[in-house]
Amino acid sequence: MKIGDKVRTIGFNEGLVGIVTKVREGFDTQNHGMIEIQITENLKPKVFSWLKSGDLEHFCFYEWNKDLEILEES
Repeated sequence: MKIGDKVRTIGFNEGLVGIVTKVREGFDTQNHGMIEIQITENLKPKVFSWLKSGDLEHFCFYEWNKDLEILEES
């Protein structure tokens, strides 16, 4: 996972597509780090009514593959 990767959300948060803008690594549940993505598509606007294209959303770096899937690497 790195800045510039195109990702989509999976699992509980499925329905968003975006570009990674920040990565802070983390290695356990206490120091979980952070991945920031800039939303490019909201495929479920009724579920994520507060998120628009261009907004930022954050996810844990630790076990990120439970929430995010890389579509294109930068």
